[in-house]
Amino acid sequence: MEPVMMVEDIMNILPHRYPFLLVDRVIEKNGTDTLVAIKNVTINEEFFNGHFPGKPVMPGVLQVEAMAQAVGLLMLDPGKIPLFMSVDKCKFRKQVVPGDQLRIEVEKIKVKRNIIIAKGKCLVDGQVVSEADLMFSIQSIWYSPNFEMPNNYRRGKVMNENIHPSAIVSESAILGENVHIGPYCIVGPEVVLGNGTTLESHVVIEGDTEIGENNYIYSFVSIGKAPQDLKYNNEKTKVVIGNNNRIREFVTIHRGTDDKWETRIGNRCLIMAYVHIAHDCIVGDNCILANGATLAGHVEVEEYAVVGGLTPIHQFVRIGRHSMVGGASAVNQDVVPYTLAEGNKARAAYINIVGLKRRGFTEDEILTLRDAYKIIFKKKLKLEEALQQLEEKYGTEKNVSKMIEFIRKSKRGITR
Repeated sequence: MEPVMMVEDIMNILPHRYPFLLVDRVIEKNGTDTLVAIKNVTINEEFFNGHFPGKPVMPGVLQVEAMAQAVGLLMLDPGKIPLFMSVDKCKFRKQVVPGDQLRIEVEKIKVKRNIIIAKGKCLVDGQVVSEADLMFSIQSIWYSPNFEMPNNYRRGKVMNENIHPSAIVSESAILGENVHIGPYCIVGPEVVLGNGTTLESHVVIEGDTEIGENNYIYSFVSIGKAPQDLKYNNEKTKVVIGNNNRIREFVTIHRGTDDKWETRIGNRCLIMAYVHIAHDCIVGDNCILANGATLAGHVEVEEYAVVGGLTPIHQFVRIGRHSMVGGASAVNQDVVPYTLAEGNKARAAYINIVGLKRRGFTEDEILTLRDAYKIIFKKKLKLEEALQQLEEKYGTEKNVSKMIEFIRKSKRGITR
C-alpha cells in the first residue's frame, strides 16, 4: 500500500525525535476521523537495552505512546500537539518483540474545543496486542526543531526598546510584532501575545494563555492564574482572549477547569477596573463589564451584553445578547436576551430599548421585542404557554427565535 506520509512528513508535524518517534509511516488516513500507521520494531530500539536483557519486549506504555502520536498525525495541525489527560480501558493482550510490525489504528470519537477523545489499538499480524481509550488536551508547541513560528513573532528572550528592562519575560513566551511590555510585568513561558498588544505595567500573565492582537492591558492585571476551585487538580487548562479588548486596572481572569478546559473572552470588549472573571467563563464580542462586576465560574455573557458595576453573577448563569444588568444587582438566574434586569435579586425590568437603538435595531424589531417581553413577563402565563404563544405569533422572526432558544436552554430559570 502506498504510504500517505513518510517519516519526513511525520517529523514536520510531530516534535518527537529518535529514540522517541514511534511512527515510521502512515498508510491510511480518512480526514480527521481515522488513521492507520506503522511502526517497525527492530532489535536496535534503545528501550530493548533494559527491557529486558536476554528477553526483549516492547513496553506497553510505548505502545500507548505510539497511539498518541498517531492521534497527533490524525488531527494534522502543525504547531499543536495532543498531551495526555487520561488513559482508560487499557489492555495488553500479547507481547511485542523485535521483528514485529506494529499496525497502529486510531479513531477520533469526540472533539470539544481543545479536548480530543480517541480510541486506539495496536495489532501484529492481524491480532490486537494492545488497546485503550485516550483523552488529550491540544496545546501549542514552539519547541520542535522543524517548526517555524508565524511571521513577525519572536521568542520572549528577544529584548528591545518595546520591553522595559525591569520586565520578566520568559524566553519561551511568544510575542507578536510591536508588542509593548511595561515595567515590572511578568510573562510566563506558555504565554502568546498577539501583534500590537500592550501590557502597561505590573501585569502578570501566566499559564497557558493566548492573547490576540491590539489588546491594551492596564496596570496590575492578573491573567491565567489557577482557578479558585477546590476541585481543581492542576489540569492543563487555559485562557483565550481575542482582539482589540481593553482590560482595566486590577482585573483578574482565571484559567479554566475540566468543565470547559478554558476561560474565553471575545473581541472588542471593555472590562473595567476590579472585574473578576472566574474559571470556565465565556464572554462574547463587544461586551462591557463595569467596575467591580464579578463573574463566578461557568458564567456565559453573550455578545453586546452590559453588566453594571458591583454586580455579582452566580455560577452557571447566562447573560443574553444585547441585554443589560443594572449596577449593584445580584444575578442568580439567566437574563433573557434584549432585556434589562436589575435588583437584588435581579428581575426583568423591560426591553433594553436604548441599547437596541444604539446597535441599529429598527423600530419594527424593537416593537416586536416589546410585545414578546409582555407575553413572557406581563401576561401571567406559564413559561411554556408564553413560549408557545410566541412561536405561533412570530414564527421564525430572528430576534424572538433567539429569545425562545435561550429560554428553552436555561437550567437555572430566567429573571422573570
